[in-house]
Amino acid sequence: MHSVEQAENLIRQGDYDQAIAALKVVLAEEPDNLHALLTIGIAYTESNHNEEALKALRFYIARDSESDLAWEAVGCAHLRMGNNGPAQEALERAHRINPSNAGVLRNLSILMSRIGQQEKAYSLLKQSYNLNNDDYLTAYAMACAYRQLKNPEKALSLFQTLRNRDELPEELREDSVMQYIELQLGWV
Repeated sequence: MHSVEQAENLIRQGDYDQAIAALKVVLAEEPDNLHALLTIGIAYTESNHNEEALKALRFYIARDSESDLAWEAVGCAHLRMGNNGPAQEALERAHRINPSNAGVLRNLSILMSRIGQQEKAYSLLKQSYNLNNDDYLTAYAMACAYRQLKNPEKALSLFQTLRNRDELPEELREDSVMQYIELQLGWV
């Protein structure tokens, strides 16, 4: 028996294909399950199946247009596709719905950096980090920002913390270790 909660656990573990397969089973049995629909949209986004993500998320949003998580996932799908305008519209809508969603602020920061608005990007990232410094993606982004801003002490501290976190995906752990070593060697 597949459940949305099991699929969410698979997403947290980075097993997007298994999560999508489980959610397809749930949706075949319960096509109106909005939680499953939103979760499959997020899983598609995380696995870089952006067209599928947008299709599922549009279907979801037609039924619940006030979900910051859905709008955030739409923004992330567009961001990954290089569609900066639609990404910004979706992420700003998510932010209006829930101004305290740290993930939305982090993703807006990424977008602002991409379009050359570095000061705004850093400001949004700091807001995101202040709201939720336990989120490893935000902590990683903050550590990278500190490194770019030539603040190795703060970057070192965050990379040290990150590399010791059990839930950190292996790719980020390896990068955090390498960046930590580079900073230790003075390669700012």
